[in-house]
Formats: sequence, C-alpha cells, structure tokens
Amino acid sequence: MLGHYIENTSETEKLIWVELYKSDRVADISLAQWLALTPADTVANTLKLDIEVVKHIKKEKQLLVQG
Repeated sequence: MLGHYIENTSETEKLIWVELYKSDRVADISLAQWLALTPADTVANTLKLDIEVVKHIKKEKQLLVQG
C-alpha cells in the first residue's frame, strides 16, 4: 500500500483530483490517527521524536474538506 499527499501549488487554479481504483474495496487509513493510537513511547522511540510531540497527535481522523 502506498500513501500519497496532494497539494495545490497554484494560486489561481482550483485543484481537481480524480482517484480511480481497480478494486471493489478501498481502505482509507489515517497515518496520524494510527500513530496517535499506538503507545506514545513506542512511536517516540521508533521515530526518534520527543514524546510530547507524539502526545499531541490527534486521535480522531482529520478529514479533507473542500471549501
């Protein structure tokens, strides 16, 4: 499974994003939520982060909302 990040770098054009799948099943997994629900000391040690940074990762999935 590959992760991806989409960013609109245009100041004048709207981003249009179309995603197609060959499968009848798609799983949308939030890496941040997954890390937040893993024990903080494990994440901090593995990623070599300050434990306070890890403790501030939101446990609720953050949704992408177009305004």
